Amino acid sequence: RYLTPSGKELVLEEHGWAEFDPAQRPIRRRGIAADVTARTQGHEELQQREKCLRLALTAARGGTWLLDPTTGDCTVSNEARELLRLPGDAPCTLQAILRQVHPGDRPRVRACLETAIRETAAYRVELRIPLPGGNNRWLSAQGEPFAAASGQRQLLGLILDISEHKSGEEALRVAGQRKDDLLGMVAHEL
Repeated sequence: RYLTPSGKELVLEEHGWAEFDPAQRPIRRRGIAADVTARTQGHEELQQREKCLRLALTAARGGTWLLDPTTGDCTVSNEARELLRLPGDAPCTLQAILRQVHPGDRPRVRACLETAIRETAAYRVELRIPLPGGNNRWLSAQGEPFAAASGQRQLLGLILDISEHKSGEEALRVAGQRKDDLLGMVAHEL
């Protein structure tokens, strides 16, 4: 870091070499310095955004994943691996993820992802992950395809645990049904 006479702080990257006399004593130094302040600030801003994203994902009980459609290989965050109930040491593939999805949801999830890749369109799908004991974890998966630096199309996704939301919806549905039943009995009695 370098402080200019005007008080502005710069980040410099220096490359140089020394020249020596025949007795190997340094006689001069030559080099170049480049102002990398903007690059350093950009890197710091990117790190701050990544921290904010991690915080938001943790608060939302979510995770991320990246799919290479040509190989079927996936890169998943630890949070996504946990939500999908994927073994911690196993390689992640689309097939491995689909095996974790409730059998009744698999065709719809596969079709949704295939459409997103084929049509280069954003996707959003809700799915169930069976849990021991017969319950399900509800997930919302959403994302979009993008062209990687290699030019190859990939699918970037986010998954969120929406189990509490689904439980609330079910409680409202049951309460509405009970209300309708009660109103039906009252109307019948009158």
